[in-house]
Amino acid sequence: MPTLGQLHAAMKGFPRRLTWADFSAVSTSPDPDYDALTVSRMTLKKFFSLGSGIGSIGRRTFKTIVLYVDPIIEVDMNKTLSWALDTAKTPELLLHEQGHFDIAGLVARDFAAKLLEMNIPTEEVMDELNRSIPFDDKTRHLNTKLQTKVDDARREVDALLDLLQTTQLGDDGEYDKDTEHGENKANQRQWNCLFQRVKATNSNFEKSLRMARLIP
Repeated sequence: MPTLGQLHAAMKGFPRRLTWADFSAVSTSPDPDYDALTVSRMTLKKFFSLGSGIGSIGRRTFKTIVLYVDPIIEVDMNKTLSWALDTAKTPELLLHEQGHFDIAGLVARDFAAKLLEMNIPTEEVMDELNRSIPFDDKTRHLNTKLQTKVDDARREVDALLDLLQTTQLGDDGEYDKDTEHGENKANQRQWNCLFQRVKATNSNFEKSLRMARLIP
């Protein structure tokens, strides 16, 4: 499992504390059911590169393929789409909206952990190296295998986000259902404590949610 330092190094824009300046101010709610809306984005800026290197067995050396894993995932607020009702700006509401941002950031951090642990089994690399095709083609084939793994991991974290976050169409996610959009103070405290605990460690967010029975 990656260390907390490795996870921080892989993240850009998270963790951080939100302020009302991160939201567009509105005098009339665009949606009468809500006092605020947090819309965040998760972007994979960089992941891996494949390059050539020199391997050796005894005195024999040979050209091999080296995987360099260096993910950067950016999490930021979309201020254009995020808004808060002027008359509803309370510390409690901001803390609830912070939870929406923390969910996005911690799901992204789980994604970073998956990427940091990603590799190509040695036997697959050796099988590719032993093929009678140009070296660049070997690299391209392995790159395709890695990209497939990245795409699968992204689908997994996107599914978790869909489960947790309320959609812009108004379908409540587990966080808003359980906290009743922040109105259920006891449940909101439970989520707040979990956010703080997971952010302070290298714990997996999804596993922590399941252990706390906050998601099925």
